[in-house]
This record gives sequence, structure tokens and C-alpha cells, in this order.
Amino acid sequence: GTDALLDNDDEEEQEDPIDGGGKPMMPEGKTSFGSPESFDIWSIEPFELARQSTLVDHALFLAISPGVFMSLQHDKPRHTLTCTSLRRFIDRFNAMSVWVTASVLTGRTPENRAIIYEHLVELASRYEELHNFSALTAVLTGLQQGSITRLKETMALLGATAKKRLEELKSLMAGDKNYFRYRSQLMRRSHDSLNFACVPHIGAHLSLITSIDESN
Repeated sequence: GTDALLDNDDEEEQEDPIDGGGKPMMPEGKTSFGSPESFDIWSIEPFELARQSTLVDHALFLAISPGVFMSLQHDKPRHTLTCTSLRRFIDRFNAMSVWVTASVLTGRTPENRAIIYEHLVELASRYEELHNFSALTAVLTGLQQGSITRLKETMALLGATAKKRLEELKSLMAGDKNYFRYRSQLMRRSHDSLNFACVPHIGAHLSLITSIDESN
């Protein structure tokens, strides 16, 4: 579990330039991963974990038919949705959020929990750099659960860099004004790059579509 992360906390970080290419980054001393039973997610650098999971998220997003977004049932409970691909995408978001919360709580001391928390902030930062706004929001949601925010001793141990980056990410994905800052960033980044691709925060767009439907 998180022991691999806690044991390696003092090790020097390796450079991991975001170029989107190259072979998967393997932990030192490994040439491949073994069985699922021996796989330890905490031994993976945040960038590589973000990159590999983003490939999965992107595939799940592309599986959703555009017509689904024009239906009038986005304000209904998740289990009533008839589109299996949309339910699968939402389920993955929810599962990641729960995993983030549970991961922090596995720490046995405030110091351990702070290390895990900062690692997850780094993961969220990598998702933002890879334009995976769905996973980014899932991580932020998990970190902002009451069971985490009330851990005052843990929060007090977080480094200034992690705190600053977390506030930047929270501001980007804030829901006020129909996610104005997030939508503005999508527009800017798509204009800046001809090859722009992303995994959007689908909840923000479904909310906007529902608002438009209700106003017509």
C-alpha cells in the first residue's frame, strides 16, 4: 500500500519531462510489472501514473456518443441514466475520489498522512498539465472531503508549495459562474495548440447543458 511511498519519501526525485512519448517510466530496479497482486501503485511516479490513467480516461470519454449530451436526463440520479458509457465514466470519477480520500486516511500518523496528501496534490497537478480535468476534479473532490479537512494536525504539516498548488487547482476548477475559469482555460488552451486534446470535467458541461435546457 502506501508504505512504498512513505519508505521512499526522502529519495531524490527523478526528472520526468512531460513529452507524452517514450516508454512507460518504471521504478528503479524494475523492467516490468508482475501480477496485479504484486503491483504497488505508490511505487509509480505521479506523472507516469497520471499519464497512464489519462489514457484510460480518454478512451472512456471517447466511448460516449455525442448524442448523449443532448438528452434531458442529466439532472437525474446516476443509476437512472440509460447510457452505459456515461455511467461507466461517472463511476470511474467516483471511484477515484473515494480512493483519494481512503488513501490519505490510511496514514497512521499526521506525518504519514501529510506525505500521502502532498503526493496526491502532485498527482492532481500532473493531471492538470495533461489536460485531464476529470481526474483532476476527482482528486480535488477526494481531498476536500470532511474526513480529510478536519485533520488539523495533518493540514498543518503540509508544505507551502503543496498548499499553493492546491489552491491554484481549486481555483481553476471552482464551480462559480458555471465553471468560468475552467471553461476559459479550455478555450485558451485549444486556441494555443492545433493538437489540443483533453478529458473534460464532464459534470461541468452537463450542468451547463441542463441550465440551458431549463431556460428554454
